[in-house]
Amino acid sequence: LLLLFWLPGSYSVPPTAIAALFAALLTKVGIYALVSTFTLLFPNNTEVTHMALGIMAGVTIIAGYIGALSGRDVSTIASYNVLTGVG
Repeated sequence: LLLLFWLPGSYSVPPTAIAALFAALLTKVGIYALVSTFTLLFPNNTEVTHMALGIMAGVTIIAGYIGALSGRDVSTIASYNVLTGVG
């Protein structure tokens, strides 16, 4: 859900090669950090952490689709598509 604010703007501004590098590396590292933080901070409550991650993923998918539908240029639509893939 926090990705909705900075990710589309940071992926639609740089040149295409840099945006592809961001999509390939930085997004995956951020997701890994989020999952590892949840599993290290809450090792005994796996039901709660899995439910929270699932809800965040669902909200991210829906918000990504809405953002892609409201995009006006190809780079903005592609950056929201990356956001949907994160979900």
